[in-house]
Amino acid sequence: MRYVMPLGFLLMIVSLITNRHSIRLEAILAGVLSFPSVLCFAGGVAGMALMMYFAFNLDSSDLKANWIEQLTNGISQMLIFLGLLFILI
Repeated sequence: MRYVMPLGFLLMIVSLITNRHSIRLEAILAGVLSFPSVLCFAGGVAGMALMMYFAFNLDSSDLKANWIEQLTNGISQMLIFLGLLFILI
């Protein structure tokens, strides 16, 4: 994870730079703000904010707290993925 994740982010940034002329921000914003996807993205952002709260207030060595964090993370990422799927449909 330590080596592959930064490489993935670097590749995403390189692709944004090389394709900057073909990216239509108006279409992306319209897709994100369309009805079903905006609910999914709002839930995903709320879940990520909850994860930040958990990082400061829960003991991650506690088994119950760890499961709460992992479930919240999984649901948040699922909602973001569903939001992206709704944009593509």
